[in-house]
Amino acid sequence: MATAHSGRRTFASRLVAHGHSLETVQILLGHTHLDHLAPYLDVSQRELHEAVAAITLYD
Repeated sequence: MATAHSGRRTFASRLVAHGHSLETVQILLGHTHLDHLAPYLDVSQRELHEAVAAITLYD
């Protein structure tokens, strides 16, 4: 069942997935505090693995 909250969650998660900053998402969702975004952000297991894989430990 789609709700306003699930729509905001999808919107926020897709913005972050496309490289937009958390500050941008914060403004677009109308939150005054960055920590209020946490309930709206979904990070998939694939995204977590890609983030770790992208880290270069030795240059």
